[in-house]
Amino acid sequence: MGERKLYISDLHLGHINVTKAGKDFDNRGFKDLDEMHDTITKKWNAVVTNADHVYCLGDIAWKVSNQNFDYYKELLNNLNGNKHLILGNHDKFVNDRFKKLFEEVVPYKEVNDEVNGANKRVILSHYYIPFYNHHYRNAIMLHGHSHNSAESEMERRLTAMLNRQGFPCEIYNVGCMYPYIDYAPRTLQYIVDHYNPKAKYSRDAVEEDDFDNIVQAMLDYHSQYPMIRFGQAVVNILGEDHFYMSDKEALQKICSKIKNHSEVKIKIYENTARLTTNASITS
Repeated sequence: MGERKLYISDLHLGHINVTKAGKDFDNRGFKDLDEMHDTITKKWNAVVTNADHVYCLGDIAWKVSNQNFDYYKELLNNLNGNKHLILGNHDKFVNDRFKKLFEEVVPYKEVNDEVNGANKRVILSHYYIPFYNHHYRNAIMLHGHSHNSAESEMERRLTAMLNRQGFPCEIYNVGCMYPYIDYAPRTLQYIVDHYNPKAKYSRDAVEEDDFDNIVQAMLDYHSQYPMIRFGQAVVNILGEDHFYMSDKEALQKICSKIKNHSEVKIKIYENTARLTTNASITS
């Protein structure tokens, strides 16, 4: 297999609040730290060999100290590969002993990698950077930090907006909790091939069970903005990366449900629609 570069972020080893024993704030679903650590170790080592170089983009462990150093040393030494740490906001205990667990410990890094046989400059940071180095030259940015949060949704929306406005950027969140990462470091090729901004992250993509909730949200929105375009209301409620107005099947399902509300009518255009009151609708 040879030497490879792989990427992952935000393991939060030792952090009880990413399990059900605590707040489980990014919905990992592990009952406790033992289950999480065991799962991460098995999935990591199933993918990574000792010849590989793994770039961990921050927040690798929670509140490392002199008192618990040996605990974290054992956890990290159980993970295959040559580990590089890009510092995150929770990586505060960085003394010489800690640094020896890694090939390097740096706040930011740029490496060369490949996608479909083409060389790519890869920008590595714990934090999302929209105007990163060489973004006009087809560089790729990998980051973490935002977990399953409203902030991560905003990052995806901002990236989509920048590309529409003519500011090219290719940015991927490689947080371990994302379904396409699934607690194992991934190659750049894998990340590019499997990343899906419409997948279930912090808010579900539109599926059958979501329609009633979407319709109610649309009606509530319509009561405040009677003439707002249907598509814009969906964007404001769900986020651009979760619903596309060209999805006519989904549009028709939502429209048919809204038609059941006598106080509101909907006028359907080719790939969008407008909510209006009965008095303002024209045939």
